Amino acid sequence: MSGKAGEYPYGAVVCRDGVIVAESISRVTHDRDVTRHAEVVAISPAQKTLGAISLDDCEIYVNAEPRAFCGYAIRESRIRRVVYGLGSPHMGGVSKWNVLGD
Repeated sequence: MSGKAGEYPYGAVVCRDGVIVAESISRVTHDRDVTRHAEVVAISPAQKTLGAISLDDCEIYVNAEPRAFCGYAIRESRIRRVVYGLGSPHMGGVSKWNVLGD
C-alpha cells in the first residue's frame, strides 16, 4: 500500500483489546514532512479516538523496528507493547539507542 502511494514501505497499526484503533502508512513523501513516520501518524488519531494521551492499554504493530524518533513518540504515549517484524541495527530505537527500553 505505501509503495503504491510513492512512500517508503512502512506501516503501523495501533490496537486495543485486539481491535484496530488507528493505522497509517508513512506520509513523509506525501506531506513533504520528515516527521510523518507511520508510527507517529498512527499515534495521533489513536489518542483522539480514545480521548486520551496515554495509550497504556494499547499495542502498536509495525513492519520495521521503530527508529529513535518514533520510539520516543511510542514511549511518551505509553504504548504498552511494540511488535515489529524487521530489526534495524543502524537506526533502531531498540537495537541501536534503546529508546523503548528506558
